[in-house]
Amino acid sequence: MKFYCKPTLTLFLLLYVAIQSAQAQDTLRITLQDAVRIALSDNPTIKVAGQEILLKKEARREAYAGLFPEASLVGSYSRAIKKQSFAMGEVIEVGTDNTYSGGLSVSLPVFAPALYKSISLTSTDVNLAVEKSRASRLDMVNQVTKAFFQLLLAQDSY
Repeated sequence: MKFYCKPTLTLFLLLYVAIQSAQAQDTLRITLQDAVRIALSDNPTIKVAGQEILLKKEARREAYAGLFPEASLVGSYSRAIKKQSFAMGEVIEVGTDNTYSGGLSVSLPVFAPALYKSISLTSTDVNLAVEKSRASRLDMVNQVTKAFFQLLLAQDSY
């Protein structure tokens, strides 16, 4: 009887410890700093704001590209199977069998006030996107802090 009782007691003791550890794992305890860190890393609004900054920076680079020189090269070739000819008593052929033509065009904006204004506006857009991103981060931290302290207050009241 003693031999049978010890394994049963050990089994019940192990079962009790397993249940207690399962209940302890069910509870999640985080600090305010952890909550803010999780909210800032997983929030899609914060991620979109970061992408918006990158988009505005690319638009600024695109506006600066208008100041660069533009060059275009054009070429053409044509082959005549038979030369043109006309008859005035005798047949006269005119033209050539092969015709080549080419051209190069280079342009540089010297004075473009609209372009300069566009560049300054895109720089302002980048600054605006940075401030919007900062504002959304601050708003997220504020909301998480409020929710955290409301939870603490609710737990304390019960």
